[in-house]
Amino acid sequence: MNSYPVHPRSKYRAKVYGIVSAHLNNTECVKILRAENVTIRLMELPATEESMKPHIYEAMRKDGCCGPAELMKLYTYTIDPNLHSVSVSLDLDTLLLKPFDTLFDTILYNHDTQEGKMARERLISEGYIAPTYIHQHQDISNETILHQTFHAFYTKEYNAAVANGWQAKRVPLQGGFFMVKPNQTIFDELIQIVNDGDFIMGRGIDKGWKGSGYGRHIYGSMTIQGLLAYYYNEHWQTSVELNRCRVNQKGDNPRHTTAHQKITRPTLLRPNSSLWEDTICRDERDNCDDTQCQNWPITETTLVHFTSCRRQFKTPRKCNVRDVSRYEYLWEYACYDMFREWFRTRQSLEVQREMDVPLETHSSYFFNITFGYCEGPETYVSMKW
Repeated sequence: MNSYPVHPRSKYRAKVYGIVSAHLNNTECVKILRAENVTIRLMELPATEESMKPHIYEAMRKDGCCGPAELMKLYTYTIDPNLHSVSVSLDLDTLLLKPFDTLFDTILYNHDTQEGKMARERLISEGYIAPTYIHQHQDISNETILHQTFHAFYTKEYNAAVANGWQAKRVPLQGGFFMVKPNQTIFDELIQIVNDGDFIMGRGIDKGWKGSGYGRHIYGSMTIQGLLAYYYNEHWQTSVELNRCRVNQKGDNPRHTTAHQKITRPTLLRPNSSLWEDTICRDERDNCDDTQCQNWPITETTLVHFTSCRRQFKTPRKCNVRDVSRYEYLWEYACYDMFREWFRTRQSLEVQREMDVPLETHSSYFFNITFGYCEGPETYVSMKW
């Protein structure tokens, strides 16, 4: 929907692939994806029990959400560059709201071309580059960005950071999104790092991959969120962190409290104790208002990620909507804006397929958010295929 020819302002045609473990070929999920014109890439795990050191495999198996299977995302690098010049990894609980053209242009065109210069100017003016990236690389300026080569874009997971020095500088990548220029050599290098097993267990500035500090304080430290954070930190001139509110928006909180150091939680609208007041920026800056995603406008958002909102409000299909007067958390404004876009996308799909679109007279239950696809809590109106 956000690519040519459907979107009027996008000049790039998209092809959607599903990266699937080979043994899952005949599952119901794969059949559904194929029915929706998703091209399935049946792949083996890129690193296995046989290829890894035993203690690394055993530790990785218990790490993050998915253990070694999370490394399947690295196949994003192996898309044929003769077919596709840019490859994007997206979790299934993300939703694209706007074209990626500015990011595509920045990767595709060199800085010394007119297209490349204009793309980099838009990258700056549209606020894509993370303020935290600029803060961590003091020698970065608009002038240097205009002359950079870009091979990868990503966002970081600051909810896993504590502003106590080294941890604020060793923040994990957020694994729901990253965009790369396909490159088999980089894929091979990443898998070689895993198979070499140079990972120092524990938490500390000298732990993690090659003693880089990307260690066990990170959720998923041994797979995507720690491995790519380490790799991109080593190649920061060409791998650039994006503003996570604009791209990979989760409606999260840039601060933590002294009493609750690492707990991932939203800001209470009516704090019942001074312990719940947000005080300290997770990225160690004095002022992190520019990364406050809980009240980031949906109109300035390119990609949303439902992962945090799902924990409190379930999925949009659960129809768990509250009146604004009952909001308890600041992030409800962001989450319900994301839900509205999910229902808007469903409506556009039905319009495209010339299906009957419900009117407010059919169901007025928070119609401004659900567009008539909820008759009440837990009463979602399923699509008729």
